Amino acid sequence: EKPTLFLFYKPSSTMERSFVTALQKDLGSKAGVQLVPLKSGTEPVAKQYEVTETPTALVYDRRGRLVARNSDAEQIRAAARKAAGVPRIDWAADEAVRRNRPLHIVHAVDSSPYRAPLFAPPETIERLTRLSHRVLDEARERVRQRHPELQTTTLLVAEYAPKALMRESEKAYELVLGSRGHGGFSSMLLGSTSLRMAARTTVPLVIVRGDTDATLVVGADPGATMPKPAIEHLKRTPTIVLDPKVTHTSRLSRVHFTTAATGISAPGTAYRMDEVPLPLRPALKSPYLTDEEVLKRIVAAVRKKPGWYPESHKETQIA
Repeated sequence: EKPTLFLFYKPSSTMERSFVTALQKDLGSKAGVQLVPLKSGTEPVAKQYEVTETPTALVYDRRGRLVARNSDAEQIRAAARKAAGVPRIDWAADEAVRRNRPLHIVHAVDSSPYRAPLFAPPETIERLTRLSHRVLDEARERVRQRHPELQTTTLLVAEYAPKALMRESEKAYELVLGSRGHGGFSSMLLGSTSLRMAARTTVPLVIVRGDTDATLVVGADPGATMPKPAIEHLKRTPTIVLDPKVTHTSRLSRVHFTTAATGISAPGTAYRMDEVPLPLRPALKSPYLTDEEVLKRIVAAVRKKPGWYPESHKETQIA
């Protein structure tokens, strides 16, 4: 995933052509650049996106949100670099350089729910492993580009995240975690990896907070216990809920899918208080789809949806 910059410019201008070349070189592989050449500036695509001067850039972050619109060259560069950021990785790398210490990136994946053949196809574990290695490879490459001299190692652990992080951080100088809390939203993360580590770790802990622009809730009702700022955030952003019944969270959501009850009408996994997984078989039939079936349909629909681009015309090209 990387941000995309849509750049409206006039190829007839030597200055603007030079700016485009320099910007592409500066961004490299950090961001995708979609060039939209204009002849007069009165083309339909320019009017559609209210482009009145060139060069003008629309910068979309890794989640497809418009984060900047600017015609100043330096501000365009700054917005693209900011959109390309991965806060927790960047912060950890910068901190390691400041402290003159190596960086160890750990990605923990709890694969136990997928090991029961009844609930997951046999290739699930292999696919999960490939994706996890890809996450680590991209993180390491990002650090290499940011700090080429920083000693960086990576580790993939198939284990419950808090346990893995506790063990790996025993001799660490500092532990850096990412969090998707937004404003008061982080207050709802009781039981999350961040709060578990805050209660257990013996080394300094830094939680680098990101932000959320949408929420998907499956089989949970966080709206019943969230503080008011978190509830207000849910109201402001698109929220989708998958749940067999009406809940506090479903009342806040824009979309509520009624699904089969896990462990009663759908297979699932329950966890004992000592975190041992217990596979569950369905006992009753339900007219509703399972959470997994609904999620698969959502993913399939998203994959069919074309990516967003300005209306195409003959001169549009991707660099």
